[in-house]
Amino acid sequence: MKLFRKLPLQSYLFEGDDDYFFFRDIFIKLRILESLRDSPTFLTTLTLNSAERADVIAHKLYGRSDLFWTLYLVNDIVDPNEWLMDTRSIDVFIKKKYDNPGATHHYVRNGQVADLRANQIMINKRPFGTVDSDPEFDIIDPTTYYPVSNAEHEESVNDSKRIIRAIRKEYMPSFLIDVEKKLRGTNV
Repeated sequence: MKLFRKLPLQSYLFEGDDDYFFFRDIFIKLRILESLRDSPTFLTTLTLNSAERADVIAHKLYGRSDLFWTLYLVNDIVDPNEWLMDTRSIDVFIKKKYDNPGATHHYVRNGQVADLRANQIMINKRPFGTVDSDPEFDIIDPTTYYPVSNAEHEESVNDSKRIIRAIRKEYMPSFLIDVEKKLRGTNV
């Protein structure tokens, strides 16, 4: 891969060896300047369909599929598995992760995740007609809390990955020059 050839070389002398061992420094960290992270001038926003891979998007945007890594960088994706999964992949992922994909993952109330800790739940039962004096205790009305299954949760997380940012095409050449300088250890 071209990107790895651009990483700086490091040397290491093993004990008892006379020759240095050279290797690529894969731990170098690139990042987008904070001032550019949300800049509509520098970045554009895209909505993906479920089958679009990073290399395909890079080819559409820049005419170069090898620039897929810029999409990972701009969207803070370290592991390519964090990219939007297609329908088949998300189904396989859910079945592998959960014994029971239909089991409740969490509850939602008024569009917000509800904190339903065991000591806070009481379903419209007041023993002996008493009033609960503990302000931390929540009387839960089951008609206002909706369960979200494991599968629904994972599908929602995956759907949130549909909207991504990308470097605008006109800024890509300058960005790549800056990256080259960074990789060579030159101040940008």
